[in-house]
Amino acid sequence: MAKPVYDESIVALGSAEEAIQLQWLANNISKLEDLTDRQQQVLVKRFGLGSGQMLSVAEIATQLGVSKQWIYVTIRNAFKRMARIDPPQKPERMPSQDPMVDELDISPRTTRRLLSAGILTIHDLCNCTTNQLLEIKGLGRGSLEEIEHMLAYYGRRLRTK
Repeated sequence: MAKPVYDESIVALGSAEEAIQLQWLANNISKLEDLTDRQQQVLVKRFGLGSGQMLSVAEIATQLGVSKQWIYVTIRNAFKRMARIDPPQKPERMPSQDPMVDELDISPRTTRRLLSAGILTIHDLCNCTTNQLLEIKGLGRGSLEEIEHMLAYYGRRLRTK
């Protein structure tokens, strides 16, 4: 049986997740302007924005003449789009605390390769040169670009020599 492309538990009527979504939506209501008209329409109906009357996914699907799956996908995409509008700010950290490699926003494959090479923190990573990283089995130019981009986000860079 094929897995659905939506997660019903995220938008199930009356769920704890729905309450979290509603609170997040209330705090980020200004971001609705950046959504498509259809996405706005679905969120307004689903979460009762303005009217206070929340409709079920089935009711919205019937009103709009689309499938329930389409409604789930539209809600998921709207939240994703709203989350991307304001990218996360650079995390504040204490100078003595370097993030662990497995906490960084890099691909799981790159993370596994770095950990297998004994590189555990961003400090360890900054002590490596480009050539040293390229010697790690499974790390190529794409991974290197990903690492350099992530380090730039933290205001750091690889060692030059």
